[in-house]
Amino acid sequence: MQIDMTKFINDYLKKEGISPKVATELRYKINEGLSLDQFNESEFKMIKTMCGADMLTNSELRGLVLMMCNDELGIKFEEDIWET
Repeated sequence: MQIDMTKFINDYLKKEGISPKVATELRYKINEGLSLDQFNESEFKMIKTMCGADMLTNSELRGLVLMMCNDELGIKFEEDIWET
C-alpha cells in the first residue's frame, strides 16, 4: 500500500490549522529573511509545527537561523525601497 504524501501532508497541516495558502505565505516571509519581528506568535507556532514535521527546505531553515542570529546580535535589516 502506497501513501499519497501530498495528501498526508495537506491533511496534517489542515489538522494543525495551517492552510496551504498560509504555509505558502509563511515560506515567503521566511525567504524574505528580514527579521523575526515580522512574525507574530501564531505564525511562530505554525513555523514550529512545520519545522517539527520536516516541512521546511534547507534554505528556509537556514533563513530562520540567520534571522535568529541577527536578532540575538541586534542586527536589524530594513526592506529595500526602490525610488524612481
